[in-house]
Amino acid sequence: MATCITTTPGARPEETTYNGWSNYETWAVALWLDNEASTYEYVRGLARDAWDDASPTTYATRGQAAAWALAETLKDEHEDANPLADEDVPASVFSDLLSASLGRVDWHEIAHNLVTEVLCELEPDEDDEPTPSGSVYAQPGGLLDEFRMAEAVLGGEDQ
Repeated sequence: MATCITTTPGARPEETTYNGWSNYETWAVALWLDNEASTYEYVRGLARDAWDDASPTTYATRGQAAAWALAETLKDEHEDANPLADEDVPASVFSDLLSASLGRVDWHEIAHNLVTEVLCELEPDEDDEPTPSGSVYAQPGGLLDEFRMAEAVLGGEDQ
C-alpha cells in the first residue's frame, strides 16, 4: 500500500537559517548587494535616503519606517529587474523557480541591516533615536522582530 503525505495549503517547511541570515535566498541577495563596491554604495545610498525621508509614526519608530520603505524599494527593484518576469518571456520552470526564490527573500531583514549600518555612522542628534550601539536596532527582539510583529498585525495573521 502506498503512503500518502499531505500538507496544509500555504504551510512552509521548517525554516532554517543560512550563514546568519533567515534563509539561503536572503543570504544570497544580501551577498550580491554587499559583494561589489558600486552596488553596495548604491544600496547604502538608498538606506541613507530612506533614513533621511523617514519619520516616526504612531506604529513605527523612524528606524522602522526607514527600513520598511527601504525593504519595499529593494523588493520592487529586484522584481522589476527580473529578466524572466517580462511579459514577452514564456512561463517556464526557471521563471517559476526564480519567482519562488525571490518570494522567500526577507527584504526587511536586509533593509534592517542596511539601515542599522547607516545609523551606526550618524552623529546622534538630540532629537534622533539612539544609534544602534546600545539601542533596539542591534539587539535581539529589536527592530526586525518589531517588523514581523507589525506585519502580522497589519496582515491579520495570528502571532
